[in-house]
Amino acid sequence: NLQEEHNMAAILASLLVATLSGGPNIEYIVTRDEVRLHTVWSTPELGNKTKKFTTVMDRSPYGSVGTELTADLFLPFGFATVTQDFRGTKLSGGKFNLWRSSHNDTEDTIHWIKAQPWSNGEVYIMGASADGIAALVMAADKPIPEIKKQWIIWATAAPYEDVYPGGAYRNALITGWLEHYIPDGKDYVNTVHEHESPLDPWWNSVTPNWDNIQAPGVFWAGWNDIFLNGDLAAFNGFYHKSRSSVRNNSWIVVDPLGHCQDAAKYYRPHTFDGRNTIAVELGIAHFLGDLEKNPPKVPQNVKRVTFYVMGSDEFGSSGNWWTTLDDFPTPKYTDFYLHSNHQLLNLPQYKESSLSFDFDPVHPVPTVGGSNLEIPCGPKDQQEVEKRDDVLTFTSAKLVTPLAVTGSLTVTLFVSSANVNDTDWTVKLTDVYPNGESHLIQDGIVRMRWRNRKAQPEPIEPGVVEKVEVSLWATSYVFSPGHSVRVSVSSSNFPRFSVNPNTGLPLTNPSTETIIAKNSLHMSLNYESKLTLPVVQLSQIPKAKII
Repeated sequence: NLQEEHNMAAILASLLVATLSGGPNIEYIVTRDEVRLHTVWSTPELGNKTKKFTTVMDRSPYGSVGTELTADLFLPFGFATVTQDFRGTKLSGGKFNLWRSSHNDTEDTIHWIKAQPWSNGEVYIMGASADGIAALVMAADKPIPEIKKQWIIWATAAPYEDVYPGGAYRNALITGWLEHYIPDGKDYVNTVHEHESPLDPWWNSVTPNWDNIQAPGVFWAGWNDIFLNGDLAAFNGFYHKSRSSVRNNSWIVVDPLGHCQDAAKYYRPHTFDGRNTIAVELGIAHFLGDLEKNPPKVPQNVKRVTFYVMGSDEFGSSGNWWTTLDDFPTPKYTDFYLHSNHQLLNLPQYKESSLSFDFDPVHPVPTVGGSNLEIPCGPKDQQEVEKRDDVLTFTSAKLVTPLAVTGSLTVTLFVSSANVNDTDWTVKLTDVYPNGESHLIQDGIVRMRWRNRKAQPEPIEPGVVEKVEVSLWATSYVFSPGHSVRVSVSSSNFPRFSVNPNTGLPLTNPSTETIIAKNSLHMSLNYESKLTLPVVQLSQIPKAKII
């Protein structure tokens, strides 16, 4: 099976390391608070006692036969490697604390590395997923000067927004991951539930401070990734907000997938199962120093920003190619208004109107695809859930010419609830094919008690119309002629997001009470409910030959 194949590959890789290098060697590094961290290190030349090497380090909760092995890719390039289990995971001591010790544990490990006879004192950090989060979290505290470069893959620099997008708990991802990978994971779920507020200072210790960034990075993201929002935030922070000495000196590749390998079947053109080699080539070139040479030696001559422009999975689709640019394009933000006749039009509705539905928390809208990890992911067809009485759809006319969008997606809603003090509003953006299929592009949510991002929850008043903005993160997509743009609105998307019981109670409250909310969406000149798309010209995202 797949796990057995993974274990065999790990064993073979370990044998290769042992054969071609000085390692692997096991060390238990003792931290400043007396925790023993299981650490594996190797040097690239067996028996060489005098040469000193730069170290590539990866810290992980997945163990030495998991993502930590990726650091060993750099042994043949002349680097020493150090891989380490997070505290409280696998063979390390202590208790996992949701990345809060990442900075100090990394700093203590680097002090150990510097003291080794094979170390030249410089450290490059790499990490994918949870490992990458550990790398980014280090910027929440004081800089570690020994860190000279970073390669971050599918990780977040926006922890609150990725755990509580729009204030709603990301149930399947967070609960699923903690209970699957972390000992006593249910306890950590309870801890996360205690920190719903976007202004809770608890989040500060895992949120990067861009003034602390002193080393350039290469980033690998994915449009369907669980951490797309945070990966784009990380690149933006490194590229535009970091110290002047490293500003404008990072790189990013955004493929269609990220963690969502299951979506590969939708993006066959110009990819290898939804991927390409450039993200790996850039990471290697970064660590080898090729990107800093004069002139730079850049793989495939790509520019700072490289991404896949998605489209439908049909023959003759207007999308599905790679582009490479100096920065993300500047779009023309264009509004499409929701009308009570379920149309999506260029002008707002003149006459005041509303559409209503009952949201029963006992019967939530089931999740079908999206940016998920522990449940099915990707641009799945939404037709079945769109038939529900508690889902409102708004569809444009069929397009005559391609419609290209690249950038942030936002939906503005004017909403009210007749009988509750809290509820959720969910939104999906889909591409409607000529055959009626409605494929998900992105989705989002807002939990009304956190709609204004205040320190304390704010109940809604029954019957009062509120304006809310729902972030659908970002995309790069071309709608083909003959297709339509659709927005669907509801109040649940479970298990992707936790179900709001409509009671206003915090997640920590064990009550099982629910209320059926009578929710209304308003549309008029005064209540301009709308989709805002980042429209670009095709000339702004030119096709590039990238493998």
